[in-house]
Amino acid sequence: MGENEEVINASLTQKNCGIGNILYRGINAVYDYANFLSIDDLTCNLYWGHYKDNIIAPEHFEDEETTLDVFQYLHKRIIADSQVKFNHVISVKKYLNKSIKFLHQNKQSYIKFYNPHKTKKNKICFWGLDKNFTSTDASGGELTHNNWRHQTYDDWIRIREFLSQYYEVIELNYRLPIREVYYHICTSEFTIGYAGAFHALSVLLRKPNISIVGLNNKLYPNTMEELHKIDAELKRVHTKKIYSYEARWYNDTVDDICNLDNLNHYKKIAFDNIEKLKFL
Repeated sequence: MGENEEVINASLTQKNCGIGNILYRGINAVYDYANFLSIDDLTCNLYWGHYKDNIIAPEHFEDEETTLDVFQYLHKRIIADSQVKFNHVISVKKYLNKSIKFLHQNKQSYIKFYNPHKTKKNKICFWGLDKNFTSTDASGGELTHNNWRHQTYDDWIRIREFLSQYYEVIELNYRLPIREVYYHICTSEFTIGYAGAFHALSVLLRKPNISIVGLNNKLYPNTMEELHKIDAELKRVHTKKIYSYEARWYNDTVDDICNLDNLNHYKKIAFDNIEKLKFL
């Protein structure tokens, strides 16, 4: 190995190998490690602990690709100063080393994805829990994303219908191939949906994003009480991520979301924040 080369170990387990987490805990964390320590060439042995018996299969019966396929597709499109090679090791569980975990919690630098496409006027990307909840719930959604607990399908259907009055809405879901998701985000004016995989990809593509964090449903009297309990934690975590360059829409009702003045307010924040990110 040369003077400025290094080999490290990192891992992805069953609870953190969704698209959002392979971006943040996998690709972004490792590239941040290389950039922060000025490592020109980094090799990462990435352990995929959720696959069994060395068999790589799609996570869901409707998926056309595996999470590893998604990872490799995204890795090829990164723009960064450091060169990172991933050796994918299947069915061996290891923990993240302390250096990677430290940078995962304390962001120092940001990767960027290549966007070869032109923006299409008035096109936006949207995603709601009514089309994705079964996927998130299957990987622990009720526990990991408890700010979604009191949201209903009707909430997200109404938001979709509201947006469709003003924009050409392309709806994203976890069953779409990553190449299709990537293209639609690249060509959109901005994106909007719950905090998850697609908002992470949006920001890394330098696309303005409105992230609906904690949607209050009036049918459940304890919604706001529960949201207040997790609100401080949500804000603490989000401010440490690259995703803080989105527009974070906290704890509002569907009536608040489906209001053009409110939407334009958060849209402006989203565009302003992405412009700030471009200068980092």
